[in-house]
Amino acid sequence: MEFSILAMTERKENSRRKRLSPLDLHRRFYGMFSRVARRLNVAASYVSMVARGKRHSPEIEEALEAEVANVRCTEKI
Repeated sequence: MEFSILAMTERKENSRRKRLSPLDLHRRFYGMFSRVARRLNVAASYVSMVARGKRHSPEIEEALEAEVANVRCTEKI
């Protein structure tokens, strides 16, 4: 999962819903890499590199996808 895919998905979903400001998006996803890193006992910087496509880890990619789904389920719009 590349971060650009995440951004494209966000834009697509936002077109169906009320437009969110960049600050709202930041607040929803703030700490996501840290949460995933703590859960998998790895460095947040490594999670970030996987998200950006600079490293590859199926386990981290799955955890990022699950975290994104969790954030979307708990969002209040």
